[in-house]
Amino acid sequence: ISVCLYAQQNDNKTIEHINYIDNITDILEKKHFIPKEFSRSVLLSLSIDNKTIEKITAPKEALIWGRYKKIFITDERIASAKAFLKEHYDILYKIETEFKVDKEIIVSLIAIESNFGKYRPVHNVGDALLTLAKDYPPRSNFFTKELINYVILRYLDKTYDNSSIKGSY
Repeated sequence: ISVCLYAQQNDNKTIEHINYIDNITDILEKKHFIPKEFSRSVLLSLSIDNKTIEKITAPKEALIWGRYKKIFITDERIASAKAFLKEHYDILYKIETEFKVDKEIIVSLIAIESNFGKYRPVHNVGDALLTLAKDYPPRSNFFTKELINYVILRYLDKTYDNSSIKGSY
């Protein structure tokens, strides 16, 4: 009955999609004590984004090292990384100590993912996670766990909504 109700309310969602959502909501309720109504609401508000599949199947990361290096390791980025590390040393040291992740690794990730704020993420993280969890079999298990964590984050901090959490894809 619930599958039929949700299918009627969400014409663009297939029965298979609704069943997938119901399976995830069951996991969230049983393992993480997240109310089904909340999980369903969040998950049904997400959309499949086929561009995400295109991006993960033809990533820039597939470039050979020489071409990849030219994009990410430049004199400008090295100078920006040094300046960022100096400016944010105290907080980076705190994070390094607490989480046992070298501050230089953290700065490197910030450089790659955002070029120190020059690139702004534009893709909806929830849509990407749902798409990859449901429709990308090679990494479905990993992205299903991440989708579950996304719903848990949304439950624990209700200031987030689908439009406020952006990523690189």
